[in-house]
Amino acid sequence: MKKFWNPLLLLFIVAQSLCAESVIYVAPNGNDQNQGDKAHPLLTLQKALELSRRQGGEAGQTTIQLAEGVYPVFHSIQLSSQDNGLRILGAGMGKTRISGGVELPPFQQVREGLWRADVGPLMAFGGDICQLFVNGERAVCARTPNGLETFRTGSAEEWKPDTMPDIQRYRMAVQRVELPEEVSPVLKKAKASPSGMRLVVLHAWDMTRRSVQSFSADSAYVYVTGQPMHVWNRMDRAGASLCYLENDRSFLDAPGEYFLDQGEGYLYYIPRDGEVIGKATAVVPVPSQLVEMKGTAKKWIQDIRLENLTLEYSRYSIPWQGNEPNQGACLADASVSAEFAQNLTLWNVEVTHTGNWAIELGLASRDCRVEHCYLHDLGGGGVKVGTSGIPDDEEHELARGNVVVNNIIRQAGETFPPAVGIMLRNASDNEVTHNDISDLYYTGISVGWVWGYSHCPSVRNTIKYNHIHHIGWGILSDMGGIYTLGNSEGTQVSYNRIHDIYSYGYGGWGLYTDEGTTGILMENNLVYNCKSSGFHQHYGKDNVIRNNIFVNNIKAQLEATRVEPDHLPFSFVGNILQYSEGQMYGINWDKVNFQSDRNVYWRTDGELPSWNGLSFEEWKERTGKDLHSIIADPQLQNVAAGDFTPRNKKLLRKIGFKPFDPMQAGVEGDGEWIRLAQHDPLKSQLYDKIVEKLKNE
Repeated sequence: MKKFWNPLLLLFIVAQSLCAESVIYVAPNGNDQNQGDKAHPLLTLQKALELSRRQGGEAGQTTIQLAEGVYPVFHSIQLSSQDNGLRILGAGMGKTRISGGVELPPFQQVREGLWRADVGPLMAFGGDICQLFVNGERAVCARTPNGLETFRTGSAEEWKPDTMPDIQRYRMAVQRVELPEEVSPVLKKAKASPSGMRLVVLHAWDMTRRSVQSFSADSAYVYVTGQPMHVWNRMDRAGASLCYLENDRSFLDAPGEYFLDQGEGYLYYIPRDGEVIGKATAVVPVPSQLVEMKGTAKKWIQDIRLENLTLEYSRYSIPWQGNEPNQGACLADASVSAEFAQNLTLWNVEVTHTGNWAIELGLASRDCRVEHCYLHDLGGGGVKVGTSGIPDDEEHELARGNVVVNNIIRQAGETFPPAVGIMLRNASDNEVTHNDISDLYYTGISVGWVWGYSHCPSVRNTIKYNHIHHIGWGILSDMGGIYTLGNSEGTQVSYNRIHDIYSYGYGGWGLYTDEGTTGILMENNLVYNCKSSGFHQHYGKDNVIRNNIFVNNIKAQLEATRVEPDHLPFSFVGNILQYSEGQMYGINWDKVNFQSDRNVYWRTDGELPSWNGLSFEEWKERTGKDLHSIIADPQLQNVAAGDFTPRNKKLLRKIGFKPFDPMQAGVEGDGEWIRLAQHDPLKSQLYDKIVEKLKNE
């Protein structure tokens, strides 16, 4: 009997076969001569990519399945449009590890409390060793003073030898930086020729790292060269500057520190408590990036997914001339980067032990998603989106529509202290929600990248339900839990829980609308335990600050800086303020022409709130503000236990306050994910100790 095939059925079968997903298997015990099926896996991810490209091309739908184990990479994994539709799937965070680390030879004991390792074989990879990890914990390049301690800089004199063509060409200058007298004995122990010694200056919101050209031990001066200082990034005491010295053998004096003697070819290390020679493993990162996903204007990269992976050990090599200031460490690269990219997804990916940022969604990144990722122990920041400059073809190349949701970002800024947890530069219509951000030295979330009122494309961004805490650590200044810049029409900053923000000098704020911030709505945020104030506006217009709770901010509750009488800077309506120390307001709150009404003010120590010497009635009469505001106890449930629920319902109705639940901020998911986001109690204790010390200085 002859069989006749239905043409439609045949077409369906062919279509299904074309759309069927191809799976390529890779395992640590595989072989790159294998076929790549489940029974005969490949050994390397690079070979799997080659096979995927041969099989599928741009139209392929391929999964590369990585078994549990470690997959070394010495160069970044580069994906392009020929990999569109690719899924790289591991067995889970910590189980499947793509590693750029190279293990050093075993340590040898020099003497009690000092080890060394032969780094000769590693020098084939070139460069200095600027990151070292021992037993998975970041070691510290030998420095003085140790830990988070710093010196205060004195004067900083500068010379610009205009007669030298090279100096003119590279805009170089010479600076003599004065250090305190206590540095003199330190410098006397250093070599007369400071080969490799670096000065790191932490000034205001930024950092300068310079090679020391010479020094005077008796006078405690160091001489460095680099770009001329600007008025906003001076390295002297007037610039609110701290500093430390690093990378000299004489500084090697604390557990966890190391020094590379390139002449000898040995790396010296002081072991931490509990580390045992013969069992300690030292790893140095080799590639500067682990994954690069780059399309072009004509061939975008799209529909690629990285899932259930750990990406670890990326390198940052400090240039011989050091690092010039750049806000937010925005110019540093990232371990995972993308540009001309659409619909890329990182889900359940860990990025750790980096010398640079974790993730960058750069030029023309659209509708990409970073979700349920654990980004920690980072040299730079967590996630940056967009570009430093506004793209020439803004319509087609502006980053937009990206989502950064439900991530844990902590312990960042180890190479670049000014790095940010999540940074949206020139980028629009992005969503940053339900992230937990902690243990940074600068800002938690930064939005916008244009200073002043000129054109800014960073509009309609959503910053909601983020938990931002233990930021600053008394290292940098001019910082905030959430920091904004430029025209921000349609941007919302809402339902965030922000606390424990402490700067070195001025500017440890919770909500910080900086230069030119325009058109932002900030509502339903809880802000407490911030150094300078809960809310501060430098200058901007038409911002709305409403229905927030500000509690126990340290120096003041509210601040504003620039007086601009020609427009409405912001309205401050329907907020609850409760405090027990410091002032009601700090700089210029009484001079700025804003609207304020229907707020609740309460002081818990029995005194009436005072508007810096004015009674409430005098404040209202002189300013015309707060005519319907109230001094009354909002009856917050239990501040000491972290419950800020206002129970005075009659009062809430009077001012039109709409209750919200601050505990919804932060990560969501199963119990294990929630527990991972909890702050280390020992870290919290250390933070509190540092804050108390700084408050008493």
